[in-house]
Amino acid sequence: MIESLQLLTRSAAAFVAAMMLALGAGPAAAGTASTTMTVSANVANNCTVTATDLAFGTYTGVTQVDSQFTVDVSCADPTDLNLSDDGGINPETGEGGRRRMAHSGEFLTYRLSEDAGFATEFFVTDSLATNTLAFPKTIYGRIDQTEGGLVPGTGEYTDSVTWTVTW
Repeated sequence: MIESLQLLTRSAAAFVAAMMLALGAGPAAAGTASTTMTVSANVANNCTVTATDLAFGTYTGVTQVDSQFTVDVSCADPTDLNLSDDGGINPETGEGGRRRMAHSGEFLTYRLSEDAGFATEFFVTDSLATNTLAFPKTIYGRIDQTEGGLVPGTGEYTDSVTWTVTW
């Protein structure tokens, strides 16, 4: 009988051990290990500037023609920026010079302004402090009525203007 009891006790102990392993109650952990990783990113110190075209359409010289375009600036750090243009390829020289489109040696002057009423005209030598501007920025263009109705020769007048952002 003692042998039967011992056999029954050993069988019960084996059954309980098998059940504990099956239910995940395994032996206690022997230790732990961990590591630390570095997370980093580099924000480049750069800006981009884009501009849409300024198209006045047909000009007769009898009335002024207004149009507008957009300049957009995107920078990693949008503070202390200046936006300027090169005055185009045919600018008038001197302080307060105006921009000019050219065709066959003749010129057609145009003006730019920060507002539609031209209260804040943007001359060739000017730049805009962009830390006070919202982007994209609308810039207004105007060809004024010519004096005495004199219109330069017919044809397609063009200019090419480069916009620059400095920071």
